[in-house]
Amino acid sequence: MEKLSSLNLTTTPTHILDPDGEVIIILRNADAPFAYEPEEIPGKTPEKTEKTAEEPASDETTPQEPSAVKSEPRIQVSAKHMIFASSFFKKSLTGGWKETKDLQQGSVEIIADDWDLQAFMIVLYAIHGQFKKVPQTVSVEILAKVAVIVDYYDCKDVLYLLQDKWIDSLAKLSVIRSSRDLMLRLWISYFFQLSTNFKELTSSIMSSATDSIVARGLPIPATFIGKEEHNTLNY
Repeated sequence: MEKLSSLNLTTTPTHILDPDGEVIIILRNADAPFAYEPEEIPGKTPEKTEKTAEEPASDETTPQEPSAVKSEPRIQVSAKHMIFASSFFKKSLTGGWKETKDLQQGSVEIIADDWDLQAFMIVLYAIHGQFKKVPQTVSVEILAKVAVIVDYYDCKDVLYLLQDKWIDSLAKLSVIRSSRDLMLRLWISYFFQLSTNFKELTSSIMSSATDSIVARGLPIPATFIGKEEHNTLNY
């Protein structure tokens, strides 16, 4: 969930879409695992349940080296563009909240969590009409992430000039590598209203499923993925 506060002008933005922009978006926990089940997260090691002789228990926490601390992207954007493109930002920045008053005084800071930085920047470039910086082709992974971000901020119209080219390029990638890949494609087909693809993918899921199909946190409506509280499709 995004939080808003007064802008700290002493910290230089790492990405600038509008040098006169009144909004700084701070992306925390960038590139968080996406659409994975806990046991599938790449690079994750099982948690240890007890200390070994070589690892004596300690109440002290080893401080992290400064060089190992991951910096948080700070993205300077135009309030006007964000408000025009996204109902989420329109409500946040013009809805009479404290944030509206902060913006009227000159600037506001927004904290976003977990987005993939590449996918997030694609969406922001599109919102600002900077299409030369947007890739002409994208992977299934990136398109699924872009769709989740656009769905969250309710700004689908910004993809109008891009989605057909992206989807055409993905049509050539016919090999489905895993159940996760299948679910990413199902989400893409649902979001972009590709009815034929959606039916084919649903049929593939139905024919190959031996157990519950996990929706992996993707915002596919419960009518398509079973009970909302379990977020699964049961057969």
